[in-house]
Amino acid sequence: MSMILIKKITYDGLKGKISISYTNGYKKVDISDCEPPRPEFIKALKKLSEIGVSILSYPFSIKDRLMITGAKFTYENDIVDSVVFLGQYVLLQEKY
Repeated sequence: MSMILIKKITYDGLKGKISISYTNGYKKVDISDCEPPRPEFIKALKKLSEIGVSILSYPFSIKDRLMITGAKFTYENDIVDSVVFLGQYVLLQEKY
């Protein structure tokens, strides 16, 4: 059985869609989930957003406006070497 290495996870909040890119041995696979993400996934993203605010030394007053929307992973010898978080700053929180 070959090792699965996740390369990128993204969440499109407007479409409610998750995309995952990973390699399974030498084969690269991209999947998009048709179902909306589970509430636990959204809760985890919100927690990551709080961590992102802390890491970036932003004032906590913007924590509700910063949303982590994904992560990119790099590996060295099949071990995670670094993670880059993808995110967005929400200017308006009202829905029309």
